[in-house]
Amino acid sequence: MCIHKKTIAKIFIGIGSNINAEENLINASRLIRSNWPEVSFSSVYKTSPQDEINQDDFLNAVAMIDSSDSIEDIFKSMQLIEERLEKNITSPKGPRTIDLDLLLTEPLSLSSLDLIIPHPSLHKRRFVLEPLCELIDKEQLHPTLNESFGSLLKKTMDQSCTKTNIVL
Repeated sequence: MCIHKKTIAKIFIGIGSNINAEENLINASRLIRSNWPEVSFSSVYKTSPQDEINQDDFLNAVAMIDSSDSIEDIFKSMQLIEERLEKNITSPKGPRTIDLDLLLTEPLSLSSLDLIIPHPSLHKRRFVLEPLCELIDKEQLHPTLNESFGSLLKKTMDQSCTKTNIVL
């Protein structure tokens, strides 16, 4: 008898909102936890909008899940969570009730028709790097840039990002 063990991967999911942000982040964290009980959450950070500045500040966090599901199934589950929380985006950089982004997986980097992992903008965004660095070793290298996450974070210090007391 041959027993095949499924590989458990660490998946990092960015969570953001600037419409009823605290409520939506808490609801998203509950739904993430119900899908993947093996989850850890970073602190929640308040960040200024970067591209389209005439909107409310964002709340952002990162979830780290352990899962043997395929990356496609995880992505579909994330989309269902967004749907359940009535994700609405009126413009690509505009206000949103909830936004879940597949940021990084360990071990793995991949590119398919719908997914690029690690997230192509991860290294430019303090609101992603700050919470991500709470969950990983800052000396770990970005899989495609070959630079540590801590070093990438230092390059984004000009961006506003303040830790809150919100717990997910």
